[in-house]
Amino acid sequence: MQLRKISRKNISIPDPPKPLVLGCWWGSSDEEKVSRWGATLQWIEIYGGRELIEKLTDEDFHWVVEFGRSVEEKWSFEKILPAEKYSKEVISDLFQRLVNNWHEITVDLPNRCQPVRFTGKKSRCLKIQIFGLEPPLWGTWGIEKVKYRDIKFTNKIEFTRFRARLNSYLTPHQVDHIKFFYRDI
Repeated sequence: MQLRKISRKNISIPDPPKPLVLGCWWGSSDEEKVSRWGATLQWIEIYGGRELIEKLTDEDFHWVVEFGRSVEEKWSFEKILPAEKYSKEVISDLFQRLVNNWHEITVDLPNRCQPVRFTGKKSRCLKIQIFGLEPPLWGTWGIEKVKYRDIKFTNKIEFTRFRARLNSYLTPHQVDHIKFFYRDI
């Protein structure tokens, strides 16, 4: 919207690239999103608006760790089967594998948090208890009942990396959601 104001001030300036919002966002691949962002940055370099970009924080960005297939491929019901529901014994074994490798998965957090249990119909949500009041690398994002003072930073890319490490130890099972909670000391 603010970039369009720049183009409307002078009729010789073309409209900026249209943002991928609402239905367009979900119907676009990661490559298309990167391409549109690159076109927007190029437009800004030529016609102005740099100050708008400088105000953005990490939380304002869509982070991609690894480029995937197009949305049509990802969500085709013919190609992707529903998540398997594992037996209690398999889930118990997976949880034990998680606990045994916790120091490698959490890197700098092993003494500050611990896995508690899998929840959900297919055990694809992991509850993690945080000890103390210092938040993880990604800040307070994803933590239930946050009581941290003056901490308003988030770093979603760190969280995405953490979840990827976690899922690599749980293969073939995958965790879709991680819910952090803490107890006061």
